[in-house]
Amino acid sequence: MPYTRNAFIAKAAPLVSVSRRNLRRSGPWHKRPGRVPSIVQYTDGAVPSIEYPARIVSPPRAAGCCALSMVNVGDPEKENGWLLQYRRCQRCGFTVRRILREVPDEELLAELRRSLAHAFVHNAREAA
Repeated sequence: MPYTRNAFIAKAAPLVSVSRRNLRRSGPWHKRPGRVPSIVQYTDGAVPSIEYPARIVSPPRAAGCCALSMVNVGDPEKENGWLLQYRRCQRCGFTVRRILREVPDEELLAELRRSLAHAFVHNAREAA
């Protein structure tokens, strides 16, 4: 009995959702356990304020003015292997934490450099 198109899609649908679920769990943000703590408190009940570096009170949603009036707050900070910087809207006070880049693990890089330095050294005893 030949499959109809709808029967084929219904049978294949669970495979698609499983693969999407697995894709969401991969990526550099899932390498480190736990969440990075933030100084930003999102609330509608308080007036937006900035007490950087201790605390920033921000509205929970961005407004139309945020696209053009975002400015950097403070210097970039290194937290849990990431270089982060806060950006805040000058008009409404909406604040986000922006990931600038991942900071490489210095111990891992040093080990890699040592192993590469020894990997290509020619051993004179083996050549004879």
